[in-house]
Amino acid sequence: MEKYLPLGWLKILMLGFLFFNVPLVNLFASGFGLLEHSAAAMGTCYSGGVSGGNDLTDMFYNPAALSLHSEPEVTLGFSQITTDSKFKLSSSSNVFKQKMSGNAGGANIAPQETIPSLFANINGSSETRFGISINGPWGLESNNPNGWVGRYYALNSKVASLNITPTISHKIGDSTYFGCGLQVQKMTAELSAAIDFGSIGAALKIPTAKPGLQDGSSKISGDSWGTGFTCGILSEISQNAKIGLSYRSSIKNNLSGNSEFTLDSSGIGKILSATSGAFKNCGVTSSITTPESFSFGMSGNCGKFGIQGSLSRTRWSCFKELRVNFDNRAQAPSVLDEKWRDTSMASFGLTYAATDRLILRTGVSYDESPVPNLTRNPSIPDSSRHWFSFGMGFKATENTTLELGFAHLSFDDAPVDLLISGVGNQFRGNLIGDFTTSVNILSLQAARNF
Repeated sequence: MEKYLPLGWLKILMLGFLFFNVPLVNLFASGFGLLEHSAAAMGTCYSGGVSGGNDLTDMFYNPAALSLHSEPEVTLGFSQITTDSKFKLSSSSNVFKQKMSGNAGGANIAPQETIPSLFANINGSSETRFGISINGPWGLESNNPNGWVGRYYALNSKVASLNITPTISHKIGDSTYFGCGLQVQKMTAELSAAIDFGSIGAALKIPTAKPGLQDGSSKISGDSWGTGFTCGILSEISQNAKIGLSYRSSIKNNLSGNSEFTLDSSGIGKILSATSGAFKNCGVTSSITTPESFSFGMSGNCGKFGIQGSLSRTRWSCFKELRVNFDNRAQAPSVLDEKWRDTSMASFGLTYAATDRLILRTGVSYDESPVPNLTRNPSIPDSSRHWFSFGMGFKATENTTLELGFAHLSFDDAPVDLLISGVGNQFRGNLIGDFTTSVNILSLQAARNF
C-alpha cells in the first residue's frame, strides 16, 4: 500500500515556504556558492552526497538519491556559520597619486549567519518517488567599514537566494535510479559603495574639490526569479557500494530594482549632478548567472567502516563582470571586472558505525576558488580553502534521527591588487593588500519518517 507524508506535515512544509523567505547568505563554497544544506553530509565534507551515502538531504547533491528512502520523511536543518575575514593594507592611492584618505580596515567584514534547509520525501513505497527541497545554494555578505581606504570599491555587499526544488526519482533497473528536479530560484542583491566626488570634481577642474574628502555613496538593490533544473543517476553496483553522477544547470537571474545616491555635504556632487544629469535616483538592471556544475561520487561499506569520495566541477567562467545598468542614460554603467575561472572540489570521507544507533563521520576536502588575484575585490574576497570536518548521527527513536556536523575552513591568503587602470576603477583608486579568512560551521539537523 502506498505511503504518503501526513497531511499535517504537508501543511507545515507549506509554511516553510514563508519561513524560508529570509536572507540566506555567506561565502563558504567557492565564489558565492553554498554547500551547507546537510549536517550529515558536512560530517564527511560532502563526499557522500552524490552517491547517496548519507540521508534524505543527499537529494540536493543528486536527485536520484531520493529513491533510496522507502519512508515518507521530513528533514529540517540549520547551519551556524562564524567567519573571521580581515584586510591588511599594503598601499593605496587615488587617481592623482595621493595617499588615499581613510582608515586601513582590519576589522572582521563577515557577519555571523544561520542558514536553514528543508527536505521532504512525499511518498515512500512506489518505484517513483516525489520530494521537495527548500534552501539557498547561492549567497554572500560582506560589511566593510565606512571611511576605509577601499570604500570606493565596496561598503556593504549582499546576495541571497531561495531555491524551491520539486523533485522526482524513478527506479530504472534492479539497482539503478534516475532523478530530476525543477529549480525555482529567487535572488536578491544589495550593493553599496562610496563615491569620490572630490576626485571627480578635481579632474573636472572644480576649484573647491578635494579628493578623498568629499564622499557621497551609492546603494543598488534588485531581485529576480529564475528557473533551472538538476538531474542525476545513481547505481548500487554491489550490496555495499554505490556510485552517482549529477548535474545542476546554470540559472540566469535578470535582476531589476533601484539605485539611491547620497551626495556629499560640501556641494560637489550637487554641481556634478546638475551639470551632467548623473547621480540621480533611478531604476537599475543587472544580470547574475549562477554556474552549472557536474559531480561524481562513490561510497562503500566494509563492516562497520565506510568510505566516501567525490569530485565536482563548477563552471564559474560564466561570471566575467558585474555590470549594473541605470535607467538614467546620463549615468554610466557601474562595472566590476571579475573574469572568474572554472573550479574543482575534491572530497574524501570516512564513517564508522559505533553502534546500531550511532554513526561517526570525518572528512577532508580541497575547494578551489574561481577568483583570480588580479580581479579580487572587497565585495567577494574569496580564495581557495581546505576543509576538515567531523560529525555524528544518532537514531533517537524508531522514527527520529538527529545529526551534528562541524567543519573548519582554512583559506589561502587572498591578495588584492586593484589598480586605477582596471575597468571602471579610475576614481576608485589603487588598493593593494591581503585578506585573511577562516570559517567555523556548526550544523544541526533532525529527521522524522512516517
